[in-house]
Parts: sequence; C-alpha cells; structure tokens
Amino acid sequence: MTTPQIYIASLEAYNAGKLIGEWVDADCQSTIEDAIESLPGEEWAIHDFEDMPNLGENPSLDLVVGIAECVNGHGLDIVNAWVGLVGLHWLSGMDAHDIVSALDDTLYGTYESVEDFGYEQAGALGLPQTPEVEWYFDFEAYGRDCLDSHSYSDLGNGRIAVFFN
Repeated sequence: MTTPQIYIASLEAYNAGKLIGEWVDADCQSTIEDAIESLPGEEWAIHDFEDMPNLGENPSLDLVVGIAECVNGHGLDIVNAWVGLVGLHWLSGMDAHDIVSALDDTLYGTYESVEDFGYEQAGALGLPQTPEVEWYFDFEAYGRDCLDSHSYSDLGNGRIAVFFN
C-alpha cells in the first residue's frame, strides 16, 4: 500500500505563473507544516491528492491527516465509500484523531457479498449453520433485509462495506 500524498503549492508563485510546490506524505502534520514553511509567500493551497479522496483546495490539516490515516488503516475504497456516505461537511472541524475514531466507530465491516453479510448476521442470531439450514435458508435475501438497518456501499465485484447508521 502506498502512503497518501498531497501536492502543496505556493499561491504567490502560482499567481505569478510559476508552479512551485512539492508532494508530501499526507499522514504526518509536521511534514506538511514543514513543506508549507518552505514555500515562498504566505499563501498556499493543496492542488492534488494521490491515493486519497480529493478534499478540495483548502481543507484543514486535521482533515487531511485524519483522512490519510484512515486510508492507511482501512484502504482507499473503504474511505471513499465512507466519505461518500457521511460527507466532508460532517468531518470538517474534527481533529485527525476524531476523524479516525469516527470511521472506526461507524464501520461495521466489509464482506465479499450480501450473502456473506446475511450469513454472518444469521449466525449472530444463533441460527445453526448446518447443511440442512444452508439448503433452505436464503442468506442473500436475509443479508438484503439486514442492510435496511445499515448504510452500505458497493465496493465493486460484489464486495460491500457496511456502516452503522
């Protein structure tokens, strides 16, 4: 897995027609702050994101670091799904630790299919997992029913990420 990165650019240089900036790891606030201090001028912006969601030109450093740490811990597909469900506005104002905690608290799990989710949910209720039960019980339909009380996102290839509401 690659480390999420951001491209930080000097707005003074950009407005003068020059591209002065650098790619830095997005999961370390002190590294980002050092890069900002090395830029000419006082104004800066984030012009690009690599291996993390696009957070716009002027996100807080806490948001950048928090989302980068989430990507490091859960992967880009999970973070993209989560950000798509909760929205960046919900995360703004949180510090990096709270952003990571929010994802950890809301992620129920990832599953290879809706059927696998249904199978786990049925097992949690104590349904015996015998060949006879598996023959008659429709785990995919039960999984779809269980998803009605959760938020979820299609990760592709039948995989799903399930979140607590």
